[in-house]
Amino acid sequence: MISRLINEENGQGMTEYILIIGLVAVICVVAVKTFGTQINDLINGSVGKLKKETAEVGK
Repeated sequence: MISRLINEENGQGMTEYILIIGLVAVICVVAVKTFGTQINDLINGSVGKLKKETAEVGK
């Protein structure tokens, strides 16, 4: 019975996937915390430029 428990690998694949997904999630959270303000500034600057350009075309 003990040898069967040692050799059984049914849950191993699922556990590896869960660990990988958890690692990716942690990396994403750290990236957003680190670069969130910079990304937000870039997006706001692009939106401002688009609004300015489209307002000039409408004149």
